[in-house]
Amino acid sequence: MIHVFLVYGLAFILLGSVALFQAGTTVRILPLRAMIFLSLFGFLHGAAEWVEIAKVFHGPPLGPIFTLSLCLITLSYVSLVALGFELLVEYAHFPAWSRFGSVVLFGLCWGFGVIFTAPYDWGHPLAFTIREIGARYHLGLPGAALTCAGFLALARNKTGRLERGLRRRFIWAGAGFGLYALAAGIMVPAAPIPIASVLNAGSFEELFGFRIVLLRTFAAFLIAGALMQAFIVEISRINSLWGRMREEFISLVAHDLKSSLSGVSLASELMIEELPQADTSPERIQRIAKQIHNTSMGLSRIVGDLLDASLIASNRLTVRTEQLDLVQLVSSAAERAQTHFRDRELNWIPPKTELLAAVDPVRVDQVLANLLSNAQKYAPVGTPISLLLSQHGPHGVLQVTNHIDEKLDTSELHLLFERYYRSQEAKMGRFQGTGLGLFIVKGIVEAHGGQAWAKTLGNGQVGFFVSFPLNPSI
Repeated sequence: MIHVFLVYGLAFILLGSVALFQAGTTVRILPLRAMIFLSLFGFLHGAAEWVEIAKVFHGPPLGPIFTLSLCLITLSYVSLVALGFELLVEYAHFPAWSRFGSVVLFGLCWGFGVIFTAPYDWGHPLAFTIREIGARYHLGLPGAALTCAGFLALARNKTGRLERGLRRRFIWAGAGFGLYALAAGIMVPAAPIPIASVLNAGSFEELFGFRIVLLRTFAAFLIAGALMQAFIVEISRINSLWGRMREEFISLVAHDLKSSLSGVSLASELMIEELPQADTSPERIQRIAKQIHNTSMGLSRIVGDLLDASLIASNRLTVRTEQLDLVQLVSSAAERAQTHFRDRELNWIPPKTELLAAVDPVRVDQVLANLLSNAQKYAPVGTPISLLLSQHGPHGVLQVTNHIDEKLDTSELHLLFERYYRSQEAKMGRFQGTGLGLFIVKGIVEAHGGQAWAKTLGNGQVGFFVSFPLNPSI
């Protein structure tokens, strides 16, 4: 029996280690909070099963060993319930308040424990059994079922051609939690509490001839293996995507540079040919000179973006901050942008209060210009663009909202701030750009200690958000 608990505990410690390792990397197959909850579940549950070994030698359920075992098993199941709700909120569109479901279930579990152990002292053997089995039924069983549903919802969202490998691994992980839910629902022994009084693992052992703990051990290894394989698949997918984006970027920049240089060359040739002619009008010369100037400015922007991207990628981007009002900076940028938005409306209502922050005005203006240019480029003609600046805790958050074309794949949103990345519509030649604008936005914002992200807002709209730490005192 001891070796069974050793292997069982090791399986869940391995699961916790896999989750903790992936949480510490930049390549995450699950949201960070989900990884943390999964890691806690694995480590706490593995430790609880190893404490079971001490209980075998201890004898009757008295003393701190049994209290420790009960605390570990309960906390591990609370983490499992939290993981399930976190996945369902992220991938099955559960409301955000569902995250408090773990607290509700813990309260119900504690209430059942108080009710059904009332006739017994705390140290009574049956009191410990009832509390432990109650935790398994009222937390472990629903937690595993919720997590199974969460992984299946995540797998359903992976519909891309390059995501099929991830989808299979997430289905296997969901199956592992489904097996664990099955094992948690047929516990030994039956107890005089709801659910446990009906389901009894004794009959399961008689039918199939092996212990439930082996089924749970297999489930833990299945989950850990599936998540590790998913991590490897995601790394391979990102490497493949990165290679393609880099090649597309080099081709695109080379094409833009060649086109710009051709324009400069042609305009200069015209000027050389026409300047000696006495009848060449000043207006004609001015148009040619303006063409050369505009083309050279385009070249300067391309080179500037390349330089900024290089500084950001090598963590060498510096900002020269000063105490400024974000409201004034955004208002100035909106006023300048409005002159270029001839085919659409720019909605901007500035806040009535100042939002002071230590920022680099040149870099912040670059962020605003890139965000507004991106919105103008991808929003359908005639649709409005909205600017919203507000305070959220210690940060000032700027939101740029625009409509998106129905053909735009919203599953690409998490990649929009990656270097070289361009949407499928842009790759088809519908939109111009190098794929560096939003990458530069993210780099500048993070250099200020803020964050940049994008998300869909419903009704065919997408929001681009950047946050800056506020600093009201000089």
